[in-house]
Amino acid sequence: DQENAITALKREIKSNRPEDILLEESPAGDSKSNGMIERAIQELEGQIRTLRLNLEDRMKCKIRRDHDSVPWLVRHASLCIRAFFVGDDGKTAWERMRGKKFRKELVEFGEQIYYLKPGYKGRDKWEERWGIGIWAGIRDESAEAIILTELGATRVNRIRRRSSHEERWNTEVFNKVRGSPWEPVPGRGSYKIPINVRIPGERDGVH
Repeated sequence: DQENAITALKREIKSNRPEDILLEESPAGDSKSNGMIERAIQELEGQIRTLRLNLEDRMKCKIRRDHDSVPWLVRHASLCIRAFFVGDDGKTAWERMRGKKFRKELVEFGEQIYYLKPGYKGRDKWEERWGIGIWAGIRDESAEAIILTELGATRVNRIRRRSSHEERWNTEVFNKVRGSPWEPVPGRGSYKIPINVRIPGERDGVH
């Protein structure tokens, strides 16, 4: 691809590697020369649409393109393909990379769930240990669940599904969540998803 960001990245990699690297580019405007990449893009676009349409059906409303959940939806769509799409060799991309099948239990994207607040397990029995947030996928590195709240994104180890459809799909709560993959907690400018976002009014709570 001759897109500026890609060519700049390739040049930077070449300049920092000891090997003799020959840079290649596809002809401008010729998407057919990148057939495998184009198919991968189409698969991802299709998965994104499927997740979006399912979410809109659950929420009974249209999802804005600028909603904070959209980048997380794109990440989750990619995970779904890597974890569940079986190739000609009988394996998923997840199996090829890690040598084992994907075993993590998932819930629907955008579903409102209970999550165990990080740091509460085994202590603080007087205080409420479970919070409520929106499920937005998992982290590849640790398989922790990514939860969206009004304060931003956090990562947790344990979740519980809510009992009724009305509790699981709440448009008002969903539209208040904040945080993106590149800035999980707005205003902090951090690329790392935190595990200790403080909730106002909680004495020792972590979110």
